[in-house]
Amino acid sequence: MSWLLNSMQPHIGQGYLFLATAHAIWTVVAQTYSQIGNDAQVYELRNKVHETKQKDMTISAYYAELNRLWQELDYYQDFQADCASDSVKFQKLIEKERV
Repeated sequence: MSWLLNSMQPHIGQGYLFLATAHAIWTVVAQTYSQIGNDAQVYELRNKVHETKQKDMTISAYYAELNRLWQELDYYQDFQADCASDSVKFQKLIEKERV
């Protein structure tokens, strides 16, 4: 537990001193600082994807940039499938968007 608190800035770690376990600290910190589900971030990333043009980039550089943005977008979206068919449908929708 102490390694977790010591890895934080002192003014931040002090807020977690009274939690009983490392798991409790980790859970609260994740909820506080996680950006997953941040709709503003998702909106901004979608705009970046749509505004990204090849211009003077090589095809591989252009694809790498789009792929980086798509991976970041995947991270921030918080879709939870209820069943396997939902997951497949969502994946097809995402692939269709990225063509």
